[in-house]
Amino acid sequence: MSWCPHCKTEYLDTITRCADCGAALVAELVPEDHSPRRFVTIYNAPDQQTAETVVATLQSAGVPARLQHETLGPGAGMLPHLGIAWDRGVLVPQEYAEQARVLLQASPPDEEELAQEEQENPVTLEEAEARVRDL
Repeated sequence: MSWCPHCKTEYLDTITRCADCGAALVAELVPEDHSPRRFVTIYNAPDQQTAETVVATLQSAGVPARLQHETLGPGAGMLPHLGIAWDRGVLVPQEYAEQARVLLQASPPDEEELAQEEQENPVTLEEAEARVRDL
């Protein structure tokens, strides 16, 4: 049997994509780790856009990252309106901290390197959407 890694729905082996989300099916599901993680701040951004860019960069490299204010709960969005600033920190699980720091210190690829990578490893729209859903 095949499984959708997102929806956790079981399919016949003849099916290759999930009917609900379009993700590529896998032979078996990876057990989920529900143990609490310790997150550490690895970057303090000067603005929201930079913080979101850093999170996206880390996530695209497979590092689970999130914005610090996401850990404050639903009321965090009101803080700026109340005149209260909060750090625009980027958090990663402690076990990913060193990998995240190395990624952030690396120089960004130029246009030629990006074009070459795209030619060598093309990604379909469905694959890109499935990767985003994984984050």
